[in-house]
Amino acid sequence: CWMKKTILAIGAHPDDIEIGCGGTLSILKDKGHDLVHLIITSGEEGNIDGTKKHLAEKREAETTQSAKLLKASRVIFFREPDGLTAAS
Repeated sequence: CWMKKTILAIGAHPDDIEIGCGGTLSILKDKGHDLVHLIITSGEEGNIDGTKKHLAEKREAETTQSAKLLKASRVIFFREPDGLTAAS
């Protein structure tokens, strides 16, 4: 029995989902499943050029565009501090 599922992909930083499992998510979407992307940080520590705010906005925009290409129905940003988040 086939059932449509919602696939939740979680990445610590913008681009982690696309690089890590974008191909698999594309296959799952083609099979009819719904995709939701959850990104914990905005990646604001990933560059020394420009302000952290500018970099966070740029990385979120890039991730949102990538999610559209993968046909994700939602993108959720937790916006936790980059580099200061740990699992407990």
